[in-house]
Amino acid sequence: MERERELRLIRRAKAEDTSAFMELVREYEVPLRSYLGASLADTHMVDDLAQEAFLAAYRGLAGFEDARLFEPWLRRIARNKLTSHLRKHYCEKSMMEEIQVQILEDTSDALGEVLRRDSKSTIEWLQDCLGHLTQKACAMVKARYFDEEKVLDIAGRLKTTPNAVSTILYHARKSLRTCMDEEGHTHG
Repeated sequence: MERERELRLIRRAKAEDTSAFMELVREYEVPLRSYLGASLADTHMVDDLAQEAFLAAYRGLAGFEDARLFEPWLRRIARNKLTSHLRKHYCEKSMMEEIQVQILEDTSDALGEVLRRDSKSTIEWLQDCLGHLTQKACAMVKARYFDEEKVLDIAGRLKTTPNAVSTILYHARKSLRTCMDEEGHTHG
């Protein structure tokens, strides 16, 4: 956009001419969305952050100095919105992983009970069923339920995330339950 035209639109927008600001939005919408899209796969989030950036720019127009270029100023606003979103998303994701780990640990007691209370024949059958698991899943099941190792400790030792360990344990428990059910070796 020509610098003189940009300045005229900014001055009009500062004077609360929304049509002038809408012209700025139309001019810089694609570059701004491209900038955000380079960091985000979710197109809806790109739209949301672009809208937030334009809204913040509109609200901040009174403090905008005419000597500055509008596009880098707008991009800086968008970068701040993006950084804030990514931080929040990362924290939420970490919290969700911790919650998932806790839920999976809390619901996994059934397998531990089978190991503690059942007869030798059931334990032998369970060992046969363990042989149907992948080596990694079998090692995780043994560490968690035989050695009573915590999911976080297993993850640290295997250099993976607690969420990955919990997911593998979940599928392993499901497979073991199916295997045990086939021969009637589970209780309820």
